[in-house]
Amino acid sequence: MEHYDVEIFQEHQSNFEYYFITQHKIKYFLKFSSAAYLFSSQCLSCSNIFDFSFYPERKSIPDPKVFTTIIKLILEFVEKHQCPIIFVCDDTDQKGPARLRLFKQKATNFEDKFLFQDLIISGDYSLYIGIFSHISDANFFNYLAELDLEDII
Repeated sequence: MEHYDVEIFQEHQSNFEYYFITQHKIKYFLKFSSAAYLFSSQCLSCSNIFDFSFYPERKSIPDPKVFTTIIKLILEFVEKHQCPIIFVCDDTDQKGPARLRLFKQKATNFEDKFLFQDLIISGDYSLYIGIFSHISDANFFNYLAELDLEDII
């Protein structure tokens, strides 16, 4: 799996930021932060979930190593911290469904070590949500049911 080298930008207890630079000299920022705010307050096992986001510093150029690098970092983070990662696929450009499919497709390559589940919420606008966790996570299939959707939508 060909990927870029990722560097640490900042690491705190509930906020981890990284970056990498592509062959086209585009810097990507990747961030993991506490996602407890997305879940109902009764979900004690949800307090150790991180949300994930990334963005390029300027308009990106198609590059397959970018997504490979992102997936690699997510899986390494889940392995190291033994915590689930949730993400909402950006749909401002109407590519949210494609992004979610791509995450799901890549996740199937790691079914022996990681779990993946997705959720599509349709309404006035749609949300495309995915969650990764380590295969040993006993609470995995409960997380999406615990989302506090009123705070998300």
